[in-house]
Amino acid sequence: AFVMKETCHGTLPGGTAGRRGLALIEVLLGLALVTVGILVLFLLFPAADQAVALSDRTAQATQLARRLMERQMALSFDDAKSESDSETVEHTTRRNARLSTQFTWQVEVTQPESGRKLKRIVVTVSWEHGKVQRSVRCETCKGAYW
Repeated sequence: AFVMKETCHGTLPGGTAGRRGLALIEVLLGLALVTVGILVLFLLFPAADQAVALSDRTAQATQLARRLMERQMALSFDDAKSESDSETVEHTTRRNARLSTQFTWQVEVTQPESGRKLKRIVVTVSWEHGKVQRSVRCETCKGAYW
């Protein structure tokens, strides 16, 4: 006579006695969650690249504005005057692509009508980032010393 013997290996959460392994649906749900997580990470990379590019352009514009401001401050009081121009800066991306950014700058030198020997100097550097116009602005005053 043939006798079948049943064995029990304990109880798993959910009350299923003797259950071993994972069901196919559990494996598919796990893979789906991992896939969504990986996709979210890949979607963050372009946003991070854009943020790095904007930071780089802002640093370049700030450096240009400071250079223009220092040039005005090095001039004599009477020689400091308004001017504007543009400058193209070449740079390399993290993926070794060569890009250039056109910076337009304007230096405004104004003197109040109060008769004081004081000039206000404003330097504005602008550039286009994507479809948005960005700018950096620096201000200072220059006095005439006897």
